[in-house]
Formats: sequence, structure tokens, C-alpha cells
Amino acid sequence: MYRFITLILLMVLVTLPFTAQAGDDVSLTKNVETTHPYLWHGVGLAGGGALIFIVGIAFNAAADSEYDKYDSMMSEAKMKAAIAAGETKIDYTARADSHLADGKSYAATRTVSYVAGGILALTGGILMLLTEEKSTVPKFAATTDGKGVYANLTLSF
Repeated sequence: MYRFITLILLMVLVTLPFTAQAGDDVSLTKNVETTHPYLWHGVGLAGGGALIFIVGIAFNAAADSEYDKYDSMMSEAKMKAAIAAGETKIDYTARADSHLADGKSYAATRTVSYVAGGILALTGGILMLLTEEKSTVPKFAATTDGKGVYANLTLSF
């Protein structure tokens, strides 16, 4: 491949003195390719954010369930039935309060999951949209002053 590029460059250099005038700037056109250098990083972050958001939905369901248990236990009829069965009011309300505490814990985790998942998904989406222009051919420039040809070839690895 490099031999082919070298041959092309030599052909250009040999023909430049016959076609260029003094002071002309002769450059090969540069092909530019637009790439998405962070596409897969963005996909990973967006996917992870979506999964965390789904975990937040699961914690939402768990919080609702615990709140429903607390509301159910605090009804007058259930409280009287538990006391009649031999449980003290203090033990019964402590058991009900544990459901309330679990519900609050799940609700806090839900909120953190929603926020973290949303931020990660948004960051991933932004990373997927970032573009970068890359040159697909070596940058080559040549100029002449009438006495000779001056060439510059820049390669990047």
C-alpha cells in the first residue's frame, strides 16, 4: 500500500514542474470522513442508564407495596383484630412502622435510581451524537517557485 502511495506521489512530483507556475500552491484534496468516536461508550452508558431506571421502577412497586401494607395494618379493624389475638398495641404499631420505614427506604432508592438512570441515559445519548472528522488520506502539499518543487507529506499513525 505504501509503495502505491509513494508511486502516486512521485508521479505528482514529476509532473508538477510542467503544470505549475511560480508561486502556485498545489495540494491534493483531503477526503474527510465523519465518525462517531464515542458511539459504543454512549450506547453502554445509555443502556446502563435505562437498566438503572428500570430498577427504579421495581423499587417504586416495592415502595407502593410497603405503603399499602402499612395503610392496611393501620386500619381500625385490623388493629382491633390483632389486639384481640393477643398482640400488644406497641408491638403491632412497631410492625406497621417497619413497613412504613421500608417503604420510605424503597422510595428514596427509587428516586436515586430515576435520577442516576436518567443522567446516565442522557450522557450516553450525548456521547452517541458527538462526531469527529478524520482525514482518510495523507495530507500532501506541493508548491513551486519556478526553480524547483517543494513537497510536504504528513502521515499520522
